[in-house]
Amino acid sequence: KTNTDALEIEGRQQGGAGAAHALAHDANRANPDSAQINLERILEEIQNFRKENNRQLDEIKIELNTTNQRIGHAEDRIEGIETRVQNVEETMKKMIKMQSQLESKQIDQEGRSRRDNIRIYNVPEDIEKNSMNDYVEQLLRDTLDFPPDTELHVERAHQALVPKPGKNARPRSIVVKFLRYKMKEEVIWKAWAKKDIFVGQQKIYFDHDYPPALGDSPQVLVIHSLHLQSLLDLGLEPATFRLQARLPNH
Repeated sequence: KTNTDALEIEGRQQGGAGAAHALAHDANRANPDSAQINLERILEEIQNFRKENNRQLDEIKIELNTTNQRIGHAEDRIEGIETRVQNVEETMKKMIKMQSQLESKQIDQEGRSRRDNIRIYNVPEDIEKNSMNDYVEQLLRDTLDFPPDTELHVERAHQALVPKPGKNARPRSIVVKFLRYKMKEEVIWKAWAKKDIFVGQQKIYFDHDYPPALGDSPQVLVIHSLHLQSLLDLGLEPATFRLQARLPNH
């Protein structure tokens, strides 16, 4: 009985669908203008859709062309900048090399201008009283055993041009300029040949007057003091042996 009822319901449904189709077919046959209008409307919508797609594609193409042009201009500018940067780097290398050469020449010229100078280190402050020249000449005669009639040819002498140190700080060096290079060398030689030179209880040192540009770099310092006698025993001058050391500017 259940199967029979299901078949009956299905038959009724099929019969209803067939009836609706028949009614629609009859309506189209009865009103053919309405069907034509529907087809035209569909075609019109399809054509509008294609036109809209074509318009959007054209806009995309224009944007792509514009973007490509901008990228091309950017690449040209980048290439130009890279070329300029390379030129600047090459110019900077040349300038740095030239600056280094000029600095070397300047140091050399300043060194030559100081070749007649010596520096005396560790002399107490304010010991010269009135005249530094007179004090230095007397100091050289007393400590280096120059005969009283020897002309030392000291042109001028002054303390290093740095602020005066505090009470317990290291005293400023004394710069001494000679009129004659040979006399300067003789003074240096005598000072290095003598192991210990004192002013009162203070031990003092003699050396060349090096350019300030060498103040922060290793400088050549002639070996003397304890090793001097060994060098003299070998028949070698102290300037034959050299070591790297740092020399204070004051």
